[in-house]
Amino acid sequence: MLAAEIAQLRAFEAKATRPAASHLRSAREDLEYERDVGTIGCWADDDPAFAAKHIEMARENVLTDLKELGRLGPGLHSLKPSAVDPAKAAAFRLLVRNLIDAMTPLCGPPRAYALMTELDSEVARLRDRLASTDFAVHFAVAEADAKTLRSQTTAECADPGSETPQTVEAFGVSVLRTIQTQSAKIAAAAAAGV
Repeated sequence: MLAAEIAQLRAFEAKATRPAASHLRSAREDLEYERDVGTIGCWADDDPAFAAKHIEMARENVLTDLKELGRLGPGLHSLKPSAVDPAKAAAFRLLVRNLIDAMTPLCGPPRAYALMTELDSEVARLRDRLASTDFAVHFAVAEADAKTLRSQTTAECADPGSETPQTVEAFGVSVLRTIQTQSAKIAAAAAAGV
């Protein structure tokens, strides 16, 4: 279905500069890992109309994204070589993306977002603990990927006027637990070499 687009991507990868190739390799590892563990895809892909729309969007996005990658490629620096096994690095980056997603929820009580900024120091401490390890570059890549994707994502959220102090508190507690769980998983993965 997307044979022409896959061929265009392969041709782009074949002529990519060394720095761009390192980023493309990391992105491919992430995609393959998420496909293998079942965290990628859309809940509506079983619906033929949605599946057809996703194929149409993929065709459009490949052309647009390859042009953008071509524009960005010359300014890239190679990712620092890592001793971490590529599959383990992809698993680690998924944990980091999940952490950043928890820190930047699409919907929630508006007053609860102030709580998120207080949790930034928790992420900074984790980043500092990883700074001298082989996982530092993987943390940085995943954090940047998650923030970029989140900045391009829109959501329809419930009416913010319905929030109560209890909903704000419950939301904050839920996010805090998620962040603590994800941070612990990331630290454990780094300590164990994933």
